[in-house]
Amino acid sequence: MPQLIYSPQALEDLQLIRTNVLSQFGAETAKKSMKYLTQALRHLEIFPKMGFSLKKDVPFSTDYFCLIVQPNYVFYRIDADTIYIIRILNQRQDFMDILFGTNEKSLSEG
Repeated sequence: MPQLIYSPQALEDLQLIRTNVLSQFGAETAKKSMKYLTQALRHLEIFPKMGFSLKKDVPFSTDYFCLIVQPNYVFYRIDADTIYIIRILNQRQDFMDILFGTNEKSLSEG
């Protein structure tokens, strides 16, 4: 079974998600939200390609996959028996800019 490895940024993302949910909705909702998110991440160990490849969605080469765990996008890549969790971003964030330093506007102008 593949091993999950979290980048330092992904660990920070998890902490930020927990903090935001806790401050907005309280401890019980934060606990449930984190359990839901971490269970989805653990499912990647069994089904690594349950997300979708970003190859068709970005105009350049990437080996990233995306798993949607509402309201978040989990970005990861697969390397042999390891799944690297790169970032966990809210759907409102500009993932193109955060992940690749390129936003939609700059792509259309280029």
